Amino acid sequence: MKKIQRNTPSGQLALKRRRDICWRVYIRDAGRCQVCREGGHEVHEIVPRSAFSSRTMPECFQEKNMIVICRKCHAKAASYEARRELLLKLRSMHGYDYSMEPWRGYVG
Repeated sequence: MKKIQRNTPSGQLALKRRRDICWRVYIRDAGRCQVCREGGHEVHEIVPRSAFSSRTMPECFQEKNMIVICRKCHAKAASYEARRELLLKLRSMHGYDYSMEPWRGYVG
């Protein structure tokens, strides 16, 4: 994946958008890990960036693909089944649409 160039105007805007989205996700999840419900330490992409094409990469950084998670649970969330469960949980809680690729591959 191409690295964001922080010293360009478009790079600064991309970083600001990502921070804004992460902050909204942190608020949505009340700062709690969505696996164990303890205090969360980071915002995690459920479906990894590598599953997105360059054309769909901006969709990777949508609220529907991100959760707050703690360091202890981060490794657990990497399996296909764990990703699927997290997406199903978000869909039931917030009504997110996962009918497009690459989400469809996880929740069918």
